[in-house]
Amino acid sequence: MPGVLSLPLPFFTPTRAHAMPFFGGASFGALGNRASYGLRRMSGAMYGGMINDFRRGIGLGRIRRLTDPLRNPDGSPVHVLYPYSRHVVPVPDDYPPSAHVTGYWFLDHSDDGWDPPAQLVDFLAAGEPPVYIGFGSMGFGKGADERREIILAALRAHGLRGIVATGWGGIAPGESGTDDVLVLEGAPHEWLFPRVAAVVHHGGAGSTAAGIRAGRPTLVVPFLADQPFWGARVHALGVGPAPLPARRFHTGFTDRLGDLVHTGSYASRANELGAAVRAENGLAAGVLALEQITRDGR
Repeated sequence: MPGVLSLPLPFFTPTRAHAMPFFGGASFGALGNRASYGLRRMSGAMYGGMINDFRRGIGLGRIRRLTDPLRNPDGSPVHVLYPYSRHVVPVPDDYPPSAHVTGYWFLDHSDDGWDPPAQLVDFLAAGEPPVYIGFGSMGFGKGADERREIILAALRAHGLRGIVATGWGGIAPGESGTDDVLVLEGAPHEWLFPRVAAVVHHGGAGSTAAGIRAGRPTLVVPFLADQPFWGARVHALGVGPAPLPARRFHTGFTDRLGDLVHTGSYASRANELGAAVRAENGLAAGVLALEQITRDGR
């Protein structure tokens, strides 16, 4: 059985179409974009020891730390499954047959026993659809109190109802002091996002996918890694304003939130894009790709 890589962002395969996502959606021209993927070899430098420990445990030899992750030891290409939508990141013309953009892999929670708490159900039923705001673990507690106060003030300034998800420390917990804002730890995005008017999050690949699938206008507040890339894609696709870097959150959030909720084109474009993404079956496409790779043997 051949080994297959998978990552929910276009990280491994060099292309002239766009730079590696960790450059935040920047473009360095065709040659510069392709050259930027040389950094992917750093994954071997960072995780090479772990990889070699695993290989030794299953009877395989060591690999060099800076080996090309897209080549097998015999020189054949390593296949990559990219579980994101071609409607969100178009497939470049120079992608090889070994790069498979399958569409998103969504696993719904309808059968996992999760039931929405009564407080959340009652809040959603009590008025207009709210704006969701949550940053997961981003911020790691630093600035969480300040972010909370800025969020509450921005919602008041625009007369909006809101659901504020504290996550793992990105926003400080506690009562909001108003019936128009519900503060909770979190809820499954695939359940909650279709029930809100717009979403604000840190731009992780999964959160971005959930917001797009739900057809909701999106504001990305990126903190690190590939988050600026997804924020740039959201804006380029017309489903939300330009991303607001976390370092500018305290001065720019109120205005950017107003842009998100008062620009009608974001909602209409998000609805169109959401319908296109929901029409895909990324899981089925991924299975078919794996079956084909297995049949070919390489």
